Amino acid sequence: MAVQYDPPLSALMDFFCEGEHQGFPEGGIQEAETRLGVKLPPVYRDFLCSYGKDPVCACVRQVPEPKAIRSSFELLESALEARSPDREDEDGGTSLSQLRRLPRERWGELAENHVLLWRKEAPGGWSAGYRLRDLLEGVPDPPVYGCREEVCVTCEKWADHLEDFLRMMLFQEGCGWHGRRRYAWETNIQTELSAAGADWLTLRARSRPLAQKESGWLGACLSGDGETLYFYHLGSKGGQDLRIIQRRARPEPPQDPAKRNRSDPIQRESRLPAPRVYKPSGQGPYRLALLAHQKKDLGMEQPRPEAGIPLHPFIALLVQEAFNRQPATAYDWGKDLGRLKSLKLELRYGTRRAIEGDLAYIYPPGEHFPPPPYYFDLEDWSIVEKMTALRSVLVERILIEDAAFWSALKKLPNLKSLTVSATQVQDFSFLSGCRQLTRLSLYNTNFSDCRLLLELPKLQEADLRFCPLEHTEVLEQLACKVTR
Repeated sequence: MAVQYDPPLSALMDFFCEGEHQGFPEGGIQEAETRLGVKLPPVYRDFLCSYGKDPVCACVRQVPEPKAIRSSFELLESALEARSPDREDEDGGTSLSQLRRLPRERWGELAENHVLLWRKEAPGGWSAGYRLRDLLEGVPDPPVYGCREEVCVTCEKWADHLEDFLRMMLFQEGCGWHGRRRYAWETNIQTELSAAGADWLTLRARSRPLAQKESGWLGACLSGDGETLYFYHLGSKGGQDLRIIQRRARPEPPQDPAKRNRSDPIQRESRLPAPRVYKPSGQGPYRLALLAHQKKDLGMEQPRPEAGIPLHPFIALLVQEAFNRQPATAYDWGKDLGRLKSLKLELRYGTRRAIEGDLAYIYPPGEHFPPPPYYFDLEDWSIVEKMTALRSVLVERILIEDAAFWSALKKLPNLKSLTVSATQVQDFSFLSGCRQLTRLSLYNTNFSDCRLLLELPKLQEADLRFCPLEHTEVLEQLACKVTR
């Protein structure tokens, strides 16, 4: 059979479903509409009824049960109740402060109410849904709006239609269903597509524009046998990304221990404890890398200075992004490192240059050496210890084998939220020292010993889904909410 270009959403959902599709009961959707006081668009109701409980929807953590659908104003009310005015001022929450001074019926003067139909909790979270006024006007397939802030005050359009939004979600979150192949170089992309009988130019021509102009175009095609899905993203500046997904898992051939190369980074990863519970988690985890000429430009090939301070290039890049400038002196670096309140170690547009195999090539933090005593080091993450203002840390699909990084988390006095997702950690014992944590997510990691959670007296939420848990009997002793 021929390659199917631009397959409809029904074909994509069939690809991700092994058996019968599972949807939510019509009665539950009607109850949600009664509670919200508005009818959901027919296109979204059909999706909920047909696919709402499919495993891929749980994988991307985007489709809530109808009873959990909320409006953005409901969440804003909860945020205002949970936060003191002092905290809003400290966090720079101008919008929340303004809303607090108005009665709810006047909130529409500052913000637009949305019915949130997809939500991923912070840190690294987002919310998306429909404008309430579009639903009140009965628009059959309205645009989808989203927000990447902890509280949904200001939203921007993410997709013109539901199907475009769902394609984007499958591309970003769910495309690691099976297989881990991903290519960013044009030669490799053309070779892979040609081997599958697909034409690169046709796939480009059949790609759909994304609502945000800077996001480019997104295309897809299915192999003739329906077993392989090719997602293709063409950025507005010409960058390309091909992600190849297998419908079914394919067992890897056994490896001869005698031929194992101890210097091979892929072999070193095998020494980490492997999860005993399988969960499709997207691509990775990846080791971060720079190109050879970039390492030379940053002075990383020179001898390490005595009494120097190692600075990881990825953290340096995030610090520069946060403050919109490159620190000029060692004093400036120390000051900015000590001011950062949120650290998101994730691969995204602006930080990820290309991915080849298990390596993620990142953008360099400039073209110059850092001022002494700092020096760049790709293996040393201990600089986190100096980031004492950090309140939230996110590590997603990045493999950090430096024990100093995890040990440094114990020394952060303000750390309240920690998310470690879709990666592996050699030793989770550092958790016992993070006694200020109120929120912990270890989604799809190799975390196992639940007894460590007993050492966290302020813990309010713990996400342990798809972890190979042991000593689960202690979870009954916890006063916090545990999801597993």
